[in-house]
Order: sequence, then C-alpha cells, then structure tokens
Amino acid sequence: MQKLKLISFPICPFAQKTIITFNLKGAEFDVEYVDPSKKPAWFYDFSPSGKVPILVVDDNNVIFESDVINEYIDETITPSLLPQDPLNKAWVRAWIKFSSEVLSDFNSMVFAYDQNSFEQTYKDFLKKLEKLEDVIGKDGFFYGKQPTMIDANFGVIFYRLYQFEFMKNDSKFRSFNKVAKWADNLNSMQEIKGSVPNGFNGFFESFLKNKQSYLYQFLNTKK
Repeated sequence: MQKLKLISFPICPFAQKTIITFNLKGAEFDVEYVDPSKKPAWFYDFSPSGKVPILVVDDNNVIFESDVINEYIDETITPSLLPQDPLNKAWVRAWIKFSSEVLSDFNSMVFAYDQNSFEQTYKDFLKKLEKLEDVIGKDGFFYGKQPTMIDANFGVIFYRLYQFEFMKNDSKFRSFNKVAKWADNLNSMQEIKGSVPNGFNGFFESFLKNKQSYLYQFLNTKK
C-alpha cells in the first residue's frame, strides 16, 4: 500500500489536527508543505475550494476537507479513535463539531488587531471552554482513559494557546480546573508536540506579524 501523503502549509491548524490523528495511531505518513500564497496549479485539481489540507491516498485518489480526511484515517487505520458504542460515538462526534466553534473563536483572537477586540474574542473563547468543564473525563482525556479524535481537535487549540504564556497561566483559564488539566496533559504528549514542522514558531511569529495581530507582542518566542 502506498504511504499516505498530507499536503498543507506549515501552520495550518486543520493539517495539525490530521497529523495528531496519524500520530495517535502510530501510523506512517508523509507531509508536503506548500506556500499558501503560491499554491501549485495542480493543487486546485484536487481541492475545489483551494483549501488545505488534502490527503493523497494513491495516484488516482485524493481526499479534501480535514474532517473527512480524519474520518477516512480512523476508518482505515486501527485502532479507532472513536468509541465503539453508537450512542457514545455520536456524543463524541457532537463535541468534535463543537470544537470547530472553539477553534473559530481562537482564530478570532489570533486575528484581533487591538486590545479591545482581543478581550472580546477571549471572553467568547472562555465561554466555550466553560461548557466543556462539566463533560471532560477525569483521566486526562475528554472521554475515557485513552485519547480519542476530539483530543486531537483540542490538541491543536491548546498547543497554540500555550504559545502565549499569559493565556496559559491566566487565572480565568486556570479556573476551569478540568479544562486546564486536560490542556496540560495534551501538551505533554509527544503526539501533540511532534505535530508541527521544524521552524513552526518562526512561521507562526511571521504570520502574526504580517496579520498585525495584537497577540504578536505576547508570543513566547519574543521573550
């Protein structure tokens, strides 16, 4: 079987989610990074929207849309990262859908251009995290004693949140005891740490600078 290849750009959160999924399964795969501002012409033949990531399955088959890619990986590479019971699986999938809203709020924080807009988006972000406090499991993961696909989704969010020391240690964030414990646990995992390419910090810093993000000044790499 041909090795699966993920194509994306270095700081794409959706590609990072897929890489974490691969890592949690211990699967072999390749990654090819492209310049998002200079995507090769062939890329649009496989991604109708022009978005990353895409997954090259073989010479004739390519999958686009990160959630669909992750479902394919979970269905074709064992072990599954979803509960076997249909009801529990549906419950976890519903929270996976919710994670997309949380990532959207986090991205709004990243794109905030001044303190006021950041503070408003941070409030929205914290409100989302508050909803998680009562449903997170007690064993360091969202559901059960092993990571599931939802841990991969939130691993992306918490990895990026922890690029900012002041948010990692913020009393409002830490007041969600179970969420903070979960985030700490995910960020300690090699599957999460190893989900970004070499030079990620530099890419992320340049991205924030180019976007004139308010958060640029608070990056850990600038201290």
